[in-house]
Amino acid sequence: MVKNHQTVKICREINTSSSSYSGSYLDNDIAIRTDFLSFKHTDGLNYLNLELRYTHRFHSFKKITINHLEWFEIGILIPNIKLLNKNRYDEFRLLGCGLTLVLA
Repeated sequence: MVKNHQTVKICREINTSSSSYSGSYLDNDIAIRTDFLSFKHTDGLNYLNLELRYTHRFHSFKKITINHLEWFEIGILIPNIKLLNKNRYDEFRLLGCGLTLVLA
């Protein structure tokens, strides 16, 4: 997982006149700053999921009810990516997934 201000290795050539990151890199250390790379997970529908639930009532007496609850959920995480201060790159990319199983 990459975080802001984390130091990572880079091995690539960047050719852009509008960035201070232009140059050739061969296994160099670079700090991930927001002007270089940023991920955004909070500006819309970024976690898409499907959830199935089942409830079974065992017993009910006056205001007391005993239930059994089960549910299963699976989802995917879709980020918005901005690289080298260019416009946001919103082409579909799958970043991760989630899985939940609850028996109560």
